[in-house]
Order: sequence, then structure tokens, then C-alpha cells
Amino acid sequence: MAIKTIAIVGGGPSAVGAAKALLKENCFYKIHIYERRCTTGGLWNYSNQAPLFEIPNVNSNLQISPEKVDIIKEDGSGNQGPNHRFGAQYIWPSPVYDLLDTNVPKDIMEYKGFKWPDDTPLFPLREEVLCYLQAYSREVEPYIKFGHFVYDVSQLQNNQWKVSYRVVNESTGGGVTSDQRFESSEVYDAVILAVGNYDVPFLPDLPYLKTWNEKFPGSIIHAKSFRHPKQFVNESDILVVGNSASANDICYELATTLKCNIYKSKRSENNLPSPPNEGVIVVPEIARFIPESQEIEFIDQSRVGNVSMIIFATGYLKSFPFMKRINSSSKPLVKDNGTRVAGLYRQIISYEHPGLAVIGLPRFVLPTRLSETQGAWLARVFSGRINLPEKQTRAKWEENRLNVTGPGKAFHDLKFPCDVLYSHELNREIWKGGLDHGLIPISWNQDQTKIRGGIKEIKESYIKYKRERGKKATTIKQLEENAGLVLPPLEAGIFDFSFIAGEHAM
Repeated sequence: MAIKTIAIVGGGPSAVGAAKALLKENCFYKIHIYERRCTTGGLWNYSNQAPLFEIPNVNSNLQISPEKVDIIKEDGSGNQGPNHRFGAQYIWPSPVYDLLDTNVPKDIMEYKGFKWPDDTPLFPLREEVLCYLQAYSREVEPYIKFGHFVYDVSQLQNNQWKVSYRVVNESTGGGVTSDQRFESSEVYDAVILAVGNYDVPFLPDLPYLKTWNEKFPGSIIHAKSFRHPKQFVNESDILVVGNSASANDICYELATTLKCNIYKSKRSENNLPSPPNEGVIVVPEIARFIPESQEIEFIDQSRVGNVSMIIFATGYLKSFPFMKRINSSSKPLVKDNGTRVAGLYRQIISYEHPGLAVIGLPRFVLPTRLSETQGAWLARVFSGRINLPEKQTRAKWEENRLNVTGPGKAFHDLKFPCDVLYSHELNREIWKGGLDHGLIPISWNQDQTKIRGGIKEIKESYIKYKRERGKKATTIKQLEENAGLVLPPLEAGIFDFSFIAGEHAM
């Protein structure tokens, strides 16, 4: 079936990158983008209201609801979008916290041909990221249905896709409650899911966690509810569970602001860029909670007491609650207890359900440039410029990756250098499909790849520079000249940059 009409579910950074690629292919006559918020920018739309979630939560189909607020307030407690759009009176939970900056330098966070302002810090603040994303998104805004909540996506017998949605307003409870007056549907040849990876928090069901929460209500939150250390000024001691970039950021902010003990329970090492752990007491993985004595026991049988707040920085579950029929079928999209999206070739296009694709699934990648690369590849697949192998070969690709990673969330992990190699694979196929028209995404050249491989060193030098000089660096050169930054060399024999020359020759 020829693909001529496409729906994109989600209007965040990955969605708009893919949308631009589809538009530049210039062969699809209807492209609609469904966004539940009243503005672009996705999760980077900050609110100072800290959402609460079920404890524990291992349900990937958990329905996340918005909160009704007054429209636009200076302190960030209202919505950040235009008042006249649907959904302007609702905000959706976001993991973005008050003092957040990126953990990736702006040099490699750019969309194709869309530069950051020169005076932007090397690691931009959350508000600068939002401004950048919204400026990039303006070109596709005419294609976005703002304030539209997608509640069902179903494949029809002719392999087309029916997208059912509600207007986000008071009558629909922000879109999550049925009201036929504000419901409708449209049919498309293809559907792209670009809803991001940070919607449904994962809070593991550890022994006696639920009992602890019942005895000490409000003492357990997920990192998605963290906003600022001042939330916790009246706490005794605090335990942060996890060793991700967000866990380390939260520990750093707490330890440099509060006077109580800050514990961090980690299961594995972390090679991601993060602030120093000064003032943080590292403890092992949790074995159980002991509500009777208000103690927490770890796997080495050691214990801590006097902990009045526990922050789980334990990640998120893959969630497509609107894919009800497929997820309840023999070929579900979400598997492995919400940690893996199954049945996809190249982590993009379904080999089980024709016309279904997902953008932005991999972890430890740069969503901006990857969305354009995945989008350009997918646009050429849908237009017929890239021919997919037969279904058996596509299924074998997934099987081979499972043999390497095993089931679970590691399937989607593309840590350096795997992220660069993955993008190179897609780019080679894009090049073969022809560069005479369509979006030509950024290729990882040698200089950019060296920056990608040195992110940890760059962030550490950035923090050092800020401490010593009282200001933020805006270039890597500043860190090399003033903070002793030396980027590690690339390992020989891993990367092949020769194909990139063909882009400039055509």
C-alpha cells in the first residue's frame, strides 16, 4: 500500500524532527501531528508543580493525567503555551526540574542547520532548551493539532490506521475522560509514535516498600516529582535510589543545599557525565524496607535509619496506552514488563504491523539529531526510495540484537560508540536512497564523534570552570584553554567516516 497520509502521535523534540523529514520528502499529502499540550517542546515544558504517582508502579499502561491550572503564571506554575489553543488550561507532568541543565554539550545537540545562539552556555539550561526547541518547531506548527489527546490507535482490516482523539478541555478532564461531544477520529496510511520515554515512572516493587509508604505517607517520590532542594528543607536524611545522570544531579543539588545526610543507593557504575559526589554517602542496592524501625537494609546487610525522604531515580517504562488492541494481542508492542518495544526493524518500523513506526526509542542518544536521521530514513522508506528487506530478515535483525543485549531495557541502549555506529548505518542507507531531495540529516564526522566520546570529561571541566571563574563556558575551546580539558582519542578501527565525503560531493 502506498503511504500518502501519516499521523504522528506526540509533538515533542523527536516528533518535530521526524515531521520535518517527512515534509521535505514532498510526497505525502496529509501529515497530522497530535499533541496533548498546547505548545511544542514536549517534556521541556517546566512546571513547578510536583506530580505524585502510584507507589510502587510497574504498570506501563498507567494513565498519566494533567492538572488544571490558571493560564500562564510568571513562576512557572501555569501553562507555557498560547491561551487560545485547546488544552491551555492544563499542564502535563514533566521530569524537568528547576535547576536542570543538559548533560550533552550544545555542539552536538543541534538540529540540521539550526544553530544555538552564540551566548548559550555549553550545557544549556532547561529554559534555553525549551526556547531552542520551540523556535525549531515553528515550521511544523501548522500541522500540529494542539490540545488533542489520542486515546486509541487501531489497525483496520485494510492495514490503514484509525486514530481516535479527544479535545483537552474541562469536559474531558484534560482529555482522559470520555465525552463524545469532543471525540473524533481520522484514518491514515501510517502512524508514527513519538511520545518520548519519560512519561510513566518506574518505581520497583521492593520488599515492604508499600508498607513503608502506608506508614509514612508522602515519604517516597519518583525523580519526576523532584523540582528543587527547597522541597526537602524539613527532612531528616534523604536516600536517592539510582545512579543515572538524574540521580547524580539530584544528589549534587541536595548535598550542596541541605545540611542533612544524602545517601545514594547504586546497583551499577555510571559512565555518564555528572557532577561530583562530594557530600554524598554511597550505599549498596536496597534489600528491603523495615517500616517498624524506619530503617532500610541493603544487600550487604548494612542498614541506615533516620531517612524521612526516598527519591527513586529508577527510570521510566515504555508506554503506549492508546495501543490497546495491539498490546493485548499475540504480537504486543510493549514487552518485558514495560521495558522493551518489540517487533521493530532498526528500532523504528514494525515488521508485524504494516504502517506502524516509532521514533526516538533508543536510550543514551541525542534525540534532536537522531530524530532527523530516523525521520529521514523512515520518510524514504514510506516514499519507496529505501526498500526494506523481506519480513523474515527484519525479524532476524531483532533476534540478533536480542541475542546480544538480552530482553529488557538494554535492548534499546545505544551507549557511545553504538549510537554513532547506529546513525552511520541509517545514513548509509539514506545516501543510497538518493540525496537529490529530502532531508539530509547530520552525519557524525570525526570531530563531532570525538566530542561525543568526551562528554564526561567536557562536563567535568565545565563544572570546574564554573567553580573557578564564577561563570559558564560557552565553547569547548574555553575549557581546553582554561580548565585543562583534553578530549580522549577515538579508538582506532571502530568508525568509518569515508562515506560522509559523498554527501558533500553530490
